[in-house]
Amino acid sequence: MRRTIFYNSYRARPSLHPRRTLASLASDVESNLTTSPPPIPKPPPQPMAQPSADKKGVATSRQASQGELGYFKTQFDRVVHAQRTLQQLRSQSTPLDKYVFLSGLKARDPKLFYHLLSQNLAEFTPLVYTPTIGAACQNYSKIYQSPEGLVISYKDKGRIKSVLESWPYKDKARIAVVTDGSRILGLGDLGVNGLPISLGKLDLYIAGAGIRPLSTLPICLDVGTNTEVHLNDPLYLGLRQTRISPNEMKEFMQEFMQAMREVFPKLLVQFEIQGTGSVILAGFHNAAHIASSAPQGPDPRDHKVLFYGAGSAGIGVAKQNAFTSDIVTRMTELNPRPIIFPLSNPSSLCELEFADAVEWSNGKVLYASGSPYGSVEFEGKTYEPGQGNNMYVFPGIGLGTILSSATRVTGKMIERAATSLAGSLTEEEKEAGLIYPRLARIRDVSAEIAFGVIRQAQEEDVDGAKRLRDFDDAELMSYVRDNMWNPPQPTAPTIPSKL
Repeated sequence: MRRTIFYNSYRARPSLHPRRTLASLASDVESNLTTSPPPIPKPPPQPMAQPSADKKGVATSRQASQGELGYFKTQFDRVVHAQRTLQQLRSQSTPLDKYVFLSGLKARDPKLFYHLLSQNLAEFTPLVYTPTIGAACQNYSKIYQSPEGLVISYKDKGRIKSVLESWPYKDKARIAVVTDGSRILGLGDLGVNGLPISLGKLDLYIAGAGIRPLSTLPICLDVGTNTEVHLNDPLYLGLRQTRISPNEMKEFMQEFMQAMREVFPKLLVQFEIQGTGSVILAGFHNAAHIASSAPQGPDPRDHKVLFYGAGSAGIGVAKQNAFTSDIVTRMTELNPRPIIFPLSNPSSLCELEFADAVEWSNGKVLYASGSPYGSVEFEGKTYEPGQGNNMYVFPGIGLGTILSSATRVTGKMIERAATSLAGSLTEEEKEAGLIYPRLARIRDVSAEIAFGVIRQAQEEDVDGAKRLRDFDDAELMSYVRDNMWNPPQPTAPTIPSKL
């Protein structure tokens, strides 16, 4: 039975470079557990004498230690190399430089990339996702190094199915993130430069929810851009034309959707614009509970909520300081624990910085931003900010949908993800006054969300994996955790695999 799932409503338009032949690279990529086709390799430099190798074509550590390889004469230790790589990353001068470094690492050594990502989520997530992903998208045509993901151009209209069939992991694909570069972080029309958002989200599916790398499919739809600076950029990778008309877009998307169903019948498809609402619902639930528990706090039903902005980070795009000192001070006078969620991304567009919020509210604010901020010291106390980012929910929603073989993602499944996130705080996190769990626990959080999503799918009878209905809660949670992929640990001593 076909069950391609389109996660959330469509709002598309596209992005990126020409199609390429991928099948010849499949076996090499699979052995390295990469999530997307690697760069077309250049012939490696030939040493004066070829090293002897074992039956798998990889020289043994004994040969390495005896200096038979020609590349190096000392033993290569992958545990030490992981530490070396971390030092190299941390030596980069800017977040964008770190993003470029990590992109190169993923291309040449995906096992190490995902190991380091999973072990250093709090440090890496702001680099592979928000806020750095904003700069990566704005500069993608300049920092581009090698093909990533699958690009469907408007020039492919009439043969989109053939383009999709060029993906070498059709049978393994279970989840795709699709962007057209038009609605990312309030940054305007990015065109094909929007591809990194798909790559970043899928990295978090892998690290945050244990989705297998070969199950992921990043897609960029290239239907032009209306941004002159991109069209005039000699390095721009996409179609040099303005965006196609709404009617042309509708026809293009109808062909794309139908081709996706035919080529990837077991695929969950997420368009990159969704997820934030579920996270904000969870954060507001916890913040409202804290505020209502404060002395003279309002009844939970009496909270007054103001939505300021028209979506798509509208306020941030306008670069308006929506929360001035006077406003925050007045909110604090009226509320024992004022709740303020300035959600525009990236950090440069945020309407209120955490340090200001803490100072102006005398430490009483319940705060969550779209991009991460560090802890703040105020009057001898440390305050930790919340981050109302959709990265908290979409990995778990994807995992639960895949494991339950759901035929569709329902609104109640999204709501269940929100309540699962809200209830995922540990006692220590509650004591610290947090409204979201710490990012380092994202895999535990994703497991709880996946569990809730599976149960909700069962209640609505949209689950295909009927046998999971017989599992009690402990068995189902164990099943979820057992099906979360873990990157291989570095081993020592060994030598790096040939690329």
